[in-house]
Amino acid sequence: MEKNFGIENETRKHIGMVSNLISCMVNELLMRSITHDSSKLEEPECSIFEQYSESYKNAIVGSQEKKDILVNMKPAFDHHLKVNRHHPEYFVLNNKDLKLEHAISQFSVIDLIQMFLDWIATSKRQNLNTFDFLDSMAKKYNLNVQLLQIFRNTIPILDQYLNNIKTVANLTQECDEIFAMNNNTVNHFDSSGQLVETETINK
Repeated sequence: MEKNFGIENETRKHIGMVSNLISCMVNELLMRSITHDSSKLEEPECSIFEQYSESYKNAIVGSQEKKDILVNMKPAFDHHLKVNRHHPEYFVLNNKDLKLEHAISQFSVIDLIQMFLDWIATSKRQNLNTFDFLDSMAKKYNLNVQLLQIFRNTIPILDQYLNNIKTVANLTQECDEIFAMNNNTVNHFDSSGQLVETETINK
């Protein structure tokens, strides 16, 4: 059968175009990864979060103390939501005619991915069940069933990736410990497997 070079060329052009578009998305997401929540490191957010975050975390849910702390933190939260477009509130604060339950319809795919990953990271940091947390966010922001299921389908992929990172970190730590024992040193690691100190010992 004679080869149809026209179809092959068109297919290769299509592959190239999709590859370029994927690279575009990846570059945009990389930029988001660098700038994510960076407003928390600047005023007017930085000093407020620095002052109240620990007490807010330790306050009892629903208590008057927690409510009072939230009032004091409101200027920081309001600013954060107004300048970070991966939060649905961003679009509400910048468009008074928009309701929160419709805000995600203003998202780009980039915004959506960043928001989803932000939710996952938050659930991990707070030791919450990721699926339950995702369901609560879906109710809050009126996510449709299909999008919610797509998010749920993605969680095991991310969990597998995070588990692989932990495995590599643990193996690296074990290898470093063996090497250190043979060189009269003791390495001290943090909870993520990062080396924080090397101590020389006398045998």
